[in-house]
Amino acid sequence: MIIPVHTVPSCPRSCSCPGVREVHCTFRHLTSIPKTLPKDTERLNLGYNSLTEVEGSEFRSLQQLEMLMLHGNDINTVHPGAFYSLRSLQILKLSYNKLTSINPGLFEGLVGLIRLHLDHNLIDFIEPYSFSGLTSLKLLQLEGNLLKEVHPHTFITVSVLGHFWTSGLKHLHLSDNLLEQLPAGALQTAPRLELLSLHGNPWTCNCQLHWLMEWSSTHEGVIKCKKERGSKDICPQCSSPQHLNGTLFLGLTPDKLTCERPALRSPLKKWDNPVWAESEAEPDTPYTRDFEKPLGHLTIVLSDSHGNSAHVACDVRHPGDSSPMTWAANPRSPRDLSVNVSLVTAIECEIDREKLQNLWQLVAYYYESPAILERGHQRGNASGVTYQYTQAVNENSPYFTELKGYLVAEPSWLLQPRVTLRLNRKQTTTKKLVMDFTTLITKDINIHRAEDDSDFASSWALIRRGTAGRVQTALEGSKVNLECSVIASDPQVKMEWMLPDLSVVEDVTDKIHISENGQLVILNATLSDSGVYHCIVRTKAGVDLMPLRLTIKERSLSPTAFNGEKITVERGNTFSLPCEVTSAHPSHTIWYLPRNQVLLPTQQTRRAEVMENGTLVVRRLTLEDAGEYSCLASNLYGADMLTHIVEVRGEKASEKTKVQTEKEHPILTVALEEREGSGGDFQEIVRPFSTQLPEKVGSRQRNPNGFSKRIRMKDSKRKPNKSIKELDPNRWAEILAKANAKPGAALPTEQTLEEPSTVIIQPRLQFLLEFVTQSNSQKIST
Repeated sequence: MIIPVHTVPSCPRSCSCPGVREVHCTFRHLTSIPKTLPKDTERLNLGYNSLTEVEGSEFRSLQQLEMLMLHGNDINTVHPGAFYSLRSLQILKLSYNKLTSINPGLFEGLVGLIRLHLDHNLIDFIEPYSFSGLTSLKLLQLEGNLLKEVHPHTFITVSVLGHFWTSGLKHLHLSDNLLEQLPAGALQTAPRLELLSLHGNPWTCNCQLHWLMEWSSTHEGVIKCKKERGSKDICPQCSSPQHLNGTLFLGLTPDKLTCERPALRSPLKKWDNPVWAESEAEPDTPYTRDFEKPLGHLTIVLSDSHGNSAHVACDVRHPGDSSPMTWAANPRSPRDLSVNVSLVTAIECEIDREKLQNLWQLVAYYYESPAILERGHQRGNASGVTYQYTQAVNENSPYFTELKGYLVAEPSWLLQPRVTLRLNRKQTTTKKLVMDFTTLITKDINIHRAEDDSDFASSWALIRRGTAGRVQTALEGSKVNLECSVIASDPQVKMEWMLPDLSVVEDVTDKIHISENGQLVILNATLSDSGVYHCIVRTKAGVDLMPLRLTIKERSLSPTAFNGEKITVERGNTFSLPCEVTSAHPSHTIWYLPRNQVLLPTQQTRRAEVMENGTLVVRRLTLEDAGEYSCLASNLYGADMLTHIVEVRGEKASEKTKVQTEKEHPILTVALEEREGSGGDFQEIVRPFSTQLPEKVGSRQRNPNGFSKRIRMKDSKRKPNKSIKELDPNRWAEILAKANAKPGAALPTEQTLEEPSTVIIQPRLQFLLEFVTQSNSQKIST
């Protein structure tokens, strides 16, 4: 009798197996993962090969694998669920590959994963909830990527009921990325952090970083610096604003982290423009919670021993990311979790005066200590989930009014065995009663068997902060387009806009409308359209809003706007106007030239350019260059402008002075080459034959090929200044008389010249007379 023996896969030929249950396949130029691997493998090293993708089918039989090394490859694609079967995996290393993004499902199933290395890839965005379900994850290495923005729910590892999130991370490495800001929610949902590395990022140190300073002070020692041998520690540094560049931001005090409008510095500035100084007085920033959908709805039907009763419907306010959460895994089944959420929020009841009075009498006793209500039996024949509740004794409260009745809630998990209600006097108004509401939510979940899709698949949206156009400047009367770039789980997410007066655009008007792609379009912009706008996106899980600033410049400035020195420049010269801008990012600087021509920073034309330090340089001035010059700088917190009046007068001396002769002998000006001495200040005069037509030598002349070129007429044998010295002094009287003659006046001539003669005349007659006198005295002395 022959018994078949099932062969067990041995060590692959392209690999080595140095230890028990250990497979090494490094430096083998592998382009694919070996198909046959021992099923009892616990440590698999595939580093430093040529792998480009991970499909996952190769790992299906490796139920005991604890460490998987895929570093140093060219992996750019990991198929969803590729690691799903690796239930025992504790360490996954994907360092030094070419991954560009991380999305949910990539690491699905890795409930035992403790260390995840994604450093030194090309990752520029991580979708929220990508690590949800990795309940054992303690270390996340993201150093050396291209991350510019982080969603508040990026590092979530546990998600419950689609509204409550937390992270079990202890070590988070975000150094050497492109982060300028970090949302507070990213760390508020990570209460167990022990190490956080942030160095090597271009941090913007302004008021938006206050929360991180406070977080660092309450979590002392968590933000770590990089220690290197023989050099100073590398710590997080500011990149902007300019005056804080290179400063360690952990040592900054709150007064250094400001959000101020740009400051324009120039030695030619006389005063601050009062119009732009008013831009600092902006309306309050809208609260995100004002746009969030309610967490749920609660109907309260209660009465007390004094005969007071109330029946009111209320909205349950969304608590944000502030609800503490604890969880514990079942030792026998790591996929099963027991989660406790401490819900602390408020309920808002919109009611009329009569109902408000009834409810006030019912709960007025409970403004210092809450009323505790305990759940009883569930009521039937109700439109929603309904439970009876009765008041329990509160040892910390002197009041007990035997409250009883029932509560109706949507969603039903709001009705926990014990809830508390406390009157919030500060927020209550004549039309709205607000009560603080607390309860403890307990839920058992299974990571691989989601009973409620909302537990694990939450919607999200993020407005990209790093896009251009957050700060815009436009001219009065022009059309303006404001745009926000949104990435979201739902591509059909709707974009909303809030105006500077905090009103939300709802209807299309002749002035403002929202385009099909979500842009806010403003027609015929006026000065009153200047201010801070907000784009808003809402999802089931929350809301995101981002500010944008629009600054409108008037076409005709008021007299007080000219706060720079008046500049007078001779025609043909070069002048510069300093405008050094100190501003937080993002910012926008623009130069307005006469007739409201626009010149952007580092932009260059034939005769004008803006230098790196903001200085405007204009060369070879013409009369048309006279007028208003304005340097306008703006950021999210305000704007400032420096305006000069530039006057161009006169002409160059060489253009002003022209020796004119009789009509039949016109003067031909010839362009001179620059040469040593004072010859460059002279003008050559050519006297032509009587039959020669007058033409200007040195101007652009059309040649037979249709191109123009400059022609220079000169005597190659003549040397600088020699012609004047060799000229007969007895002829100076005739030359000076001709130079001073009025146009059209006939001057006496000795004889008709048989050939052209050339002389050089210095435009300044006083200098010419002195030079003649000196020449005569030299001849006499010799």
